Amino acid sequence: MRRLGYPWERRRGHWRCTRAETLALFQTAAAKALAVVQSLSDDQLATSETVFTDAPPMTAEQLIMLGLVGHIDDHTGSIRKTVGM
Repeated sequence: MRRLGYPWERRRGHWRCTRAETLALFQTAAAKALAVVQSLSDDQLATSETVFTDAPPMTAEQLIMLGLVGHIDDHTGSIRKTVGM
């Protein structure tokens, strides 16, 4: 399967989803992300690396909290609007 390079390319196939399809997409993606995060050990979560050249190193836990949890929080409003909540 070819991975599309830009976020808008990945979204293009989902922009007319129904309410049920939107919820299913979100639940599937959230379940996959949760499984990956739960599989990480404390040592793996504490591992620190440079993620951005203009920022100090981040731990895996920090990246998860900012990049994954924060990203979901950013989209919560539009998801709720889409599903009529």
